[in-house]
Amino acid sequence: MALTLAACGGGGTGGGGTIEEMEPVTLRINEEVPAASGAGEALQSYLDRITAATDGKVTFETFFANSLLTEAYPGLSDGVADMAQVTVSRYESELPISAFTTSFSGSAPPQYPLTLLTMRPASNEFWQTNDTLIGEHEEANSRTVYAGASGHAPLLCSEPITNIDDAKGARVRIEGAYSAAQVRALGMEPVDLPPSEIFEALQRGTITCAMAGEGGENFMSLGLTEVAKHFVPVNLAPTTGFGMRMNLDRWNELPEEARQIFLDEWAEYEIDRNRARLEGFKAFAEQSEELGIEWNDATSLNEVLDSFEDEWLDGAVSGAPAGVDDAQAMADDFNAVIGDWAAKVAPIIDAETDDEQDLDDLREAYLQGADLVDWDAYRELLLGSAQGLGVD
Repeated sequence: MALTLAACGGGGTGGGGTIEEMEPVTLRINEEVPAASGAGEALQSYLDRITAATDGKVTFETFFANSLLTEAYPGLSDGVADMAQVTVSRYESELPISAFTTSFSGSAPPQYPLTLLTMRPASNEFWQTNDTLIGEHEEANSRTVYAGASGHAPLLCSEPITNIDDAKGARVRIEGAYSAAQVRALGMEPVDLPPSEIFEALQRGTITCAMAGEGGENFMSLGLTEVAKHFVPVNLAPTTGFGMRMNLDRWNELPEEARQIFLDEWAEYEIDRNRARLEGFKAFAEQSEELGIEWNDATSLNEVLDSFEDEWLDGAVSGAPAGVDDAQAMADDFNAVIGDWAAKVAPIIDAETDDEQDLDDLREAYLQGADLVDWDAYRELLLGSAQGLGVD
């Protein structure tokens, strides 16, 4: 029988001893997605590597599709789950500063797949190193194990949308305050729905479009291509900050050696997730004609979003929640991390990363799938970042 480790105090001091000396522990995980999804499979591989690297001392009981918790908080804080996938934009009460920080993703580079491969490690670095975000999680008795981000979120719609007139009044499933504001700037009406309800809403006509940061992978895995036939590649802002959190008491019980393994194995998790994402976009592009999907030119819509960004950021900064001493400085810091990662990632992508992509360029990039990326070079970047993070 697996035993939980004896608590050794809070404050980020960490468990003593070594992996060899620790008693076995089984951690209960609540994951939002199904086990058979790309994210579910990548998570299982991540957990298996941790178990192997700790010589079987750390094992996991995983509850997919929110089968342990319907909401991550307060169950994670209270220890009902030891780890949970958390989309911070949904927890403005428990994590108001994290939810606020998701408003700063407008500086993401626009090109596919540079956006995705930049924003995920940038988001992880910022949530792992920013003292304000770390402190907020500690107050919620949780700790970021890894944080992620989507790429720009395109739409799949039941009607053609190529300009502002088409967009006016369309109801769009969104995620987060920034995406909602962007959708309103396009004359659309945002609708907040969990992923499990998107198919039925499209089928019944209660929404016209659904956004998905995973793009093709989610459009297909959720069955949305059966009921929506118009692909609209708008550059809705990436969703940031979502990812795996651990109950802080459990984190502090683990030896530092074990905690570093959780951080290091994130690099391979990112490789698995991003390969699956790019292959998902490839499959979507390859099957578009067979599925009857029309690719809509979203150039005029993206021009509106480009002009909207500065106006939104000014308003967001002025509406910062309590606990943020200098919102502009926080936004600048996050944007600097994004810029740093974009500069490191661009040279390892075999695609144009300096210019805007038109519809044909985007389709061609999708069709190349995972072959676009030098994954060995990307792995080195990720490992270097993980090994530079503190385990407290």
